[in-house]
Amino acid sequence: MLDRLIGLVLIAAPITGQAAAWKQLSPATTVPVSSNQMTMAHDVRRGLTVLHGAPGDQTWDWDGTTWRLAASTGPDDSDFRCMVYDSQRSTLVMAAHPRGALGTPLMVWEWSAGAWTQRMLALTPPGRLHFSMAYDSSRGVTVLFGGDRGSERLADTWEYDGNTWVQRSSGGPRPRNGAAMAYDAAHQVVVLFGGYLASGAVGETWVWDGLVWREFFGIAEPAPRFGHSMVYASDGRDRVVLFGGLDIGGRALNDTWEWDGSLWTEPATAGTRPAGGLAWTAAYNSTHAQVQVLGEPAPGPGGPGENWVYSSIPAVTPTFIPFGAGCNGSGGVPQLTAVSGSLPALGQTLQMDLAPLSQSVFVVPFGLVGGSRTTYATVPLPLDMGVLGAPGCSLHVAINVVLPMTKTGSSATWSLPIPFNLALAGRELYQQGFVLDAAANPFGAVTSNGVTVNVGT
Repeated sequence: MLDRLIGLVLIAAPITGQAAAWKQLSPATTVPVSSNQMTMAHDVRRGLTVLHGAPGDQTWDWDGTTWRLAASTGPDDSDFRCMVYDSQRSTLVMAAHPRGALGTPLMVWEWSAGAWTQRMLALTPPGRLHFSMAYDSSRGVTVLFGGDRGSERLADTWEYDGNTWVQRSSGGPRPRNGAAMAYDAAHQVVVLFGGYLASGAVGETWVWDGLVWREFFGIAEPAPRFGHSMVYASDGRDRVVLFGGLDIGGRALNDTWEWDGSLWTEPATAGTRPAGGLAWTAAYNSTHAQVQVLGEPAPGPGGPGENWVYSSIPAVTPTFIPFGAGCNGSGGVPQLTAVSGSLPALGQTLQMDLAPLSQSVFVVPFGLVGGSRTTYATVPLPLDMGVLGAPGCSLHVAINVVLPMTKTGSSATWSLPIPFNLALAGRELYQQGFVLDAAANPFGAVTSNGVTVNVGT
């Protein structure tokens, strides 16, 4: 709810510098994980991240705060599945391999309007496990590469336009399984990294432009790995983000890398990060400008999954700056202040005090939140409330949102949780205390000073 409220009153503020951070989320409902059988993609049209492959073939929705069971059953149980979002058709496309049936073609399922539909196509890629997929939004096709059939590794490239699968190439990267792919929208190519060859894990970077594969030679790259995740983060820096996987010895990795179209860099990340390894799936949540990953911190399919988000965060200093003055009430002139040590930072709760107030139960405080301190509708601010019967009082902020305060004795407290949403960083809003106080003046209310809040990191 607060995300929407603050969204009403945001105004632009300059952004300086960049950092990166992982943050673990603690939703009330957790999704049971099922090893490496999960796949996840963000439904841009509905603003929801969709996960399929929880035990029992469940499908779940994530709205940025809460997991919701969207379907208790789904596509037939499979050995491996991979899902992408087809932005031209506003549909999630999933390719899956029927469990224990390596001789059969892949199944294609589509999730739209909250329901799964199996596409019965004349041709689909031959059955395989541990293949890679990405959606090329410039050409409107889902790209599938490689995988394995038992001990045989594959190197074929297929594309699906929503009606037909076409094999486009049998060359390019060496046969492999467990690679990761993502579509780099800034450069309009599909990026492939890593995978497992007959000789072991590799660290190779390839791009597919719809006609040919091209490898980048002589560049610094992440360590060889397989079973990792890659997504494209369209957060203004527009980079492919790689996370986790297993190294050449089968050990879990939890490092993070970014690809800018020509170079890999490992950003310094603040705080802790996910355990990583094989059993993690990822999607880019464009609604909240975050890379989202879900997985199990240790082996044990069916246990609760951990939810993490990764953001390239603008480095903004959080500030709480008072301005203007309050007016005299029956308990004194109320002042709106921040509790010592409390600042308006992403993922934190801004704690504020309003005091002094009369201890009368008939004195009721509220907090005003506005998007301007210069105009309210067409009225210039500050507005002198003396003409209303409140001498010395002024309205300092536009009244976009009114929130209750908790009054105890001669003071009131106001807690304002700030979501961990990249879109809020570097934004300003304005706040003021408003107190119903019939004994103070003919108008029956008094005001505090105003405050400029700059949401920081």
